[in-house]
Amino acid sequence: MALAELVAAIPAQYFWIAGKGRIKPSEPLYAIRILDAETDAVVAQAEADTLEDAIAHALKSLPLEAA
Repeated sequence: MALAELVAAIPAQYFWIAGKGRIKPSEPLYAIRILDAETDAVVAQAEADTLEDAIAHALKSLPLEAA
């Protein structure tokens, strides 16, 4: 799935933060956190070697009522 489609799939009640970088060479390059807009609670997060994979993994771990 394309990056724009993945971002569009994040439910509107959430906001997200993505980052690129490593502290150790063995870590994935990208990370994302999806947060509840009302409470700032993290509802899903994931790391992966591509931003697309990180978003896809985070979307899969969203609470069922949000998906």
